[in-house]
Amino acid sequence: MSLREACLAWALNHRGVALHFEWTVVLLAALFVLVALWPALRPGAAAAGRGGRFVFFATLVVFFLVARLPGLLAPQLNPDEGLFTAAAEALLRDGRFWISVDTGSSGLLNVWPLTWPALFGLRPDYSTARLTGLVALLSSLALLYGAFRAWFGEAVARIALVPVALVLAWVQHPHLLHYGSEHIPALLTALAVYGLAQVQTQPRPPAWACWLQGLAVGAMPLVKMQGVPIAAALALLMLATLWSVRRTEPRHFRQAAFTWLVGAGTAPLLVGLHLLATGAWPLFVQSYLQLNLVHYAGMSITQPPTGRPSSVRYLLWSPHLRLLVLIVGGWALMAAWACFQRKPANRDVGRIAGALLVCAAAAFAVMKPGTQFVHYLLLFVVPLGVLGGALLHVVLGDRPDLSRWTARIALLILLISPIPTVKSLTSTANPFLAQAPVYARDFHSPLVSRLRELAPPGSLMTVWGWSPDLYVQSGLVQATRFGFCSWLVEPNPWRDGLRAQFLQELQQNRPLLFVDAMAPEQFYFPLSTPVADRVHERFPALVDLLARDYELVDTVAGARIYRRRAP
Repeated sequence: MSLREACLAWALNHRGVALHFEWTVVLLAALFVLVALWPALRPGAAAAGRGGRFVFFATLVVFFLVARLPGLLAPQLNPDEGLFTAAAEALLRDGRFWISVDTGSSGLLNVWPLTWPALFGLRPDYSTARLTGLVALLSSLALLYGAFRAWFGEAVARIALVPVALVLAWVQHPHLLHYGSEHIPALLTALAVYGLAQVQTQPRPPAWACWLQGLAVGAMPLVKMQGVPIAAALALLMLATLWSVRRTEPRHFRQAAFTWLVGAGTAPLLVGLHLLATGAWPLFVQSYLQLNLVHYAGMSITQPPTGRPSSVRYLLWSPHLRLLVLIVGGWALMAAWACFQRKPANRDVGRIAGALLVCAAAAFAVMKPGTQFVHYLLLFVVPLGVLGGALLHVVLGDRPDLSRWTARIALLILLISPIPTVKSLTSTANPFLAQAPVYARDFHSPLVSRLRELAPPGSLMTVWGWSPDLYVQSGLVQATRFGFCSWLVEPNPWRDGLRAQFLQELQQNRPLLFVDAMAPEQFYFPLSTPVADRVHERFPALVDLLARDYELVDTVAGARIYRRRAP
């Protein structure tokens, strides 16, 4: 039984949980906010000690997991999720990334974490993938909290973390709930921020913090190429911080800078050794560097494929981030008024400027050509949270003085802004718990059921199309590195070479099944490409191979299933 099947079985056996689920989440959120505010409401209280910090983080974890765990019940929420999950299964068979799998703009450090279920005798599925994403987001919140504590102190750190936690826990859009290529970049961003905060607040830069910060920014290009602007901004802030040490302690500057460079080179070195050992350098250059830097960077945003409105408006007034934007915007107004009343400290000005730089880099990553997808908004959450923390510290100071009206309004903004979200959540039942019987009934589609009849789990299969869900749901493993076939279909400078590679891998690995999933009933991207231009008949060499080695055994939901002839 897979983890998702176990989760569905539990949900069906505890149907009463759905009756008051959303109110339970709201009450847990209220408890979390109360614990977060307690050190500010009761200065000097024991809540600021180690035990109080444990209680704070425990309430955060419980609230966050309860709010997000129903998402484990759902089938595929986004084709990218299916692509990564199927790739994780393929890596367990052949661990040579870019030889056994190719996940487009997502690098190997995004996919390898999904293989952990094998340690427990489980297959990677959508539930295990989303659980990985939840751990990444919780870790990001923990690192952000640590950075805020170093910069602003306990009381402000807790309050500053609240809007980020609420947004990530209450997000509703399916493309922000699935495991995507932005979860690990968000974690690396938080790790880099944490390392930067430790370096900026210690008398001498700790070697471990320099190494961690370098590790995070150095790993980013190998996780998600579109996260490079964020990594570059954080690297610039780190180097500026270390340069300030050079004036007073040049020896410590050299040690810290060297340690940071070692950290920044760790991930590229390990990946480089992997490429040398596996001989995957040519495929890495072609599939990851060329296709990312040439094709994805050239996609137009004048006619977004998702039909979203103006990028700037979408970023600043997205319904998915609106709560965080409202709170940070309100804190910005209070910070501006506080600066008008008294001159801000130079360190506060520097932190706000640094946060704005990272936010600008994140905004570019979200709005640039080729990133017209809702799930890219996750790249903006941590930078915006850092900006909110810096602004809040200007308003509250190191020891929050609630006698000032600006401080009271800042807290009032935090308490009032979530009301529309709470009203929306409590007006309807949780969609995943409500749909649990449907998910269980339709756990295997007719097409997947037929594939399971034709081939035992673990057999090799090739899907011509963009339907990685067929691999995940059937338990069959992709036989070629092409988890999707857009590059083999759409006109591009590399199509002929990629088709030759596809054909070679098909002949070498000899999958038991070949499925042409280019029917209108099946997903494909770009959506504008006519079905007649997608089918495998447009690839003559593939037609010859199928005619020689395979036979058509069935057609289900428009997908044609071919089985390899017995030798």
